[in-house]
Amino acid sequence: GMALEAGMAEVVLEMQAGLTRRREQQQKLVQSWLAQHQVIKCELRRLLQMAAGAGIGGGVVTVTKLEAGFREYGELLEEHEAVEELLLFPMLTELFPHAAAALEPVLDPERHRSVNALRHRVSSLLQQLSNRHTAGEAVGRCEGGQDM
Repeated sequence: GMALEAGMAEVVLEMQAGLTRRREQQQKLVQSWLAQHQVIKCELRRLLQMAAGAGIGGGVVTVTKLEAGFREYGELLEEHEAVEELLLFPMLTELFPHAAAALEPVLDPERHRSVNALRHRVSSLLQQLSNRHTAGEAVGRCEGGQDM
């Protein structure tokens, strides 16, 4: 009896240690994820500043750079959202089943889809702007050297 009980106690302790390790890993994952949101916001601010500059200074280089930057930003965002939908959201729902109802609107993939729709619109506008700038450069300025 005693040996069996001692063996059981050891198994229980191992299980608890394993659960603690898993919880720590999950916390680290969530924290690094939240940190990535800061990176995404910072990158968006940088692009907005670049866009403001492009409006004032004009020039093909800035518009082309802005378009490329926004495309990279889009790729980063898409990757981030994919991991959220495939790994993070299911994990959170599993970890906090009692909070599933509260989490649902936050973890709704529809939110990602609306963000993506907006992102694609901005992307296509930038593409058009870039094309127009490139075409404008090739054709040269308007008659009389005045911009429209």
